[in-house]
Amino acid sequence: MAESTVIFWFSGTGNSYYVARRICDGLPGADLRPVVSRGEVKLLPDTHVILVAPVYSWAPPRAVQQFINRLPGRNVTRVTAVLTHGAAPGGAAALTAGQFRRAGMPNARVFTMRMVENYPPFGGAPKQEKIDKFLTAAETQLGIIRQAIAEGKHHPPSAGSRLLVIPSLLINALFRKTLPRSDKKFTVTDACNGCGTCVSVCPVNNIDLATGKPVWKGKCEQCFACFHWCPNRAILYGERSAKQDRYHHPAVKSLDIAGTAADGENE
Repeated sequence: MAESTVIFWFSGTGNSYYVARRICDGLPGADLRPVVSRGEVKLLPDTHVILVAPVYSWAPPRAVQQFINRLPGRNVTRVTAVLTHGAAPGGAAALTAGQFRRAGMPNARVFTMRMVENYPPFGGAPKQEKIDKFLTAAETQLGIIRQAIAEGKHHPPSAGSRLLVIPSLLINALFRKTLPRSDKKFTVTDACNGCGTCVSVCPVNNIDLATGKPVWKGKCEQCFACFHWCPNRAILYGERSAKQDRYHHPAVKSLDIAGTAADGENE
């Protein structure tokens, strides 16, 4: 049986979705799927798995780490991961390769590429001039990664990433401890019209509408999709965020990533 390719993505502001879609465009016959919250992950035998996800506090998001453990490694012939990041990625590449190895999928190729930083607790998105600069540089890097994937070149994590594994584990563990209470900092202004965009773009089904306003349910990944995609800038994360610029990848629409967090099977 010929090898098939499935590209899984996890994205808040569309950065990782855009990268996944561009990789898919260069691989005829590849299947593009979102990382889902729960359920069995079905793969044909002899599948090349490509995972595209952001880096949160020097590791992939919690939901992505859980997803890796649910992959049927017996059906996977090889693994490639592309990790997008705003600030430094720390040891995320080596951590991800190690997690695939422990899940029965050794020799994962892991690439990292810088995208636009947009984390509200650290000031949110930069001004448009810097965004344009970052996106131009990202296109060059993405071209290199796409070619390497197409040619099947092996790309082990760098020595620097391996050296940062232990600090990354500690930093990410501290970050994950804050997640259950982090969404208590979200507030909604009177500009909210109950459109439901925040509900549809949340990748982990963490938001419901109650009396027409969003309510967060305590399983936030801090992707801040709700904050950045709100068409009325009605969602705040602390008082200072009111003045922050919002960001989503300019080539991605909210409908591209909406409704992908189904808690059923990933088919």
